[in-house]
Amino acid sequence: MQQKLYAPVKRAFDFTVALTALIALSPLLLIVAIIIKLESKGPVIYKSKRVGQYYKLFDLIKFRTMRADADKNLNILKELNQYKTDSRLKATNPGECPFCKALGHNCSPLLHHDNGFICENFYFLKQEKSNAFYKIKNDPRVTRFGSFLRKTSIDEIPQLVNILKGDMS
Repeated sequence: MQQKLYAPVKRAFDFTVALTALIALSPLLLIVAIIIKLESKGPVIYKSKRVGQYYKLFDLIKFRTMRADADKNLNILKELNQYKTDSRLKATNPGECPFCKALGHNCSPLLHHDNGFICENFYFLKQEKSNAFYKIKNDPRVTRFGSFLRKTSIDEIPQLVNILKGDMS
């Protein structure tokens, strides 16, 4: 019985708090939107697809903190990615990969990869770790005001709309 009551009560609480916060913060939201529009061309809001409860896709909204063409420049900046795969993962000698060498056994089957050789198991491990996330220190795509918004987490406030819509809690 308590479980059946929990979901509607939680939803009502989320909605009430999000609506109250949006109303209270509306002057700040308006000022931030104007500054973003004045600082750089492009939309004020950035939308990103996310997966919510029950694997439902929704558009997460935030204030835009980067230049409008930031996604186009991602390939150019991939070497600066702090999450990039470690270059030490590249094998140079046929018959051994760094993973198997560290474990002290021969690996098989070997694949030719990045001008070297790597065992199949280590290749899949490397693929899982590569390019899943991007984080670039002092990212040149972030605007001056965008940097401030990120440091203060003000860029996250529009997510209250996602809470109102029921996409987030």
